[in-house]
Order: sequence, then structure tokens, then C-alpha cells
Amino acid sequence: MKNTKLKRGLLLPFLSLLLLLNSCNLLENNETESLSITGIWVDAYGGKIEVTEDLYSSYWSNNGTLTLSHKGEIVSFTNNSLNGGESENITGGYGYLVIKYDTENGGAGSGKYGILRWKSLTTTSNETTMSYSEGFNDSVYFDTEEEAISGMTNASGYFNFYSSTTKE
Repeated sequence: MKNTKLKRGLLLPFLSLLLLLNSCNLLENNETESLSITGIWVDAYGGKIEVTEDLYSSYWSNNGTLTLSHKGEIVSFTNNSLNGGESENITGGYGYLVIKYDTENGGAGSGKYGILRWKSLTTTSNETTMSYSEGFNDSVYFDTEEEAISGMTNASGYFNFYSSTTKE
């Protein structure tokens, strides 16, 4: 009889401890995925893109002088998947990010949403390279993140050209 009371007596504190740990999120895996293309990327023509966890900037080069083309907030991203349910046979890392533009250079309206896709993200001999495409189709951008994710696709003609870049 004492053994049963002892087991019941230990059960309540044990359950209380589990509830406390769960409420503090100590039992969950709180690791968040990092955007795999953060950094400064330069193309063969001197243009560059800058990607942080939350900001995107694109510059084109005119005889070595950089001019801001697009700039905006990264509102979401997905590594190793393409938006719009599309798929490709890709070697290396790939993914997409959703940009909410805050400048009007280059055709994207301020407050509009667009997609940047990357593929062939590889590192060899201390050099990291990738190809990227900032989706473009006659300067048509989207009013919401969801519309950009579903509408800015290869099937809709947005990703016909990719630029090769090297990470600085």
C-alpha cells in the first residue's frame, strides 16, 4: 500500500514539472531555419545583391558605378523549395524569398511584392556561387505576399533569366 501512495506522490510533481517545461518552450526545438543566401553577391558585370535575414538590395553597375535598382524587406523565405508548387531538376541549394519593395526603381512599385529565386548554390575551393533571378514579367508585381507566391512563377514567364554570382 505504501508503494502505491509513493508512486502517486511522485506522479503529481513529475507532471507539474513537464507542464512547466512545456509552458517555457524548453521541450520544443526552437531552432529557426536561416536564409541560406545571406551576404553580398557580385556578378561578372560588377552588379551586386545584398541579402540579410530581413533586407534585400539589388544594384546594377554602369562602368563600375553602382546604382540601386531594387530594395525591400524580406517578408518570408523557403530554402530547398520553389514557390507556386513548381519544381526543377536543380544541383546545389535552391529556394525563394518574398520581397516587399520599398523603392520604385527598376519597375517594382513601392509596397508591391515580388519573388527572388536562387539555384545551384554551391561552395567549392573556398568560393560560394549561385544563380538567381528576381522574377520579372513586364513590370507586373503583386499586392500581397500570397499573390506573389502563387502568381510569380516560371510557368507565368517570370524566371526566364538567371544571373551567376559569387559571394564576397
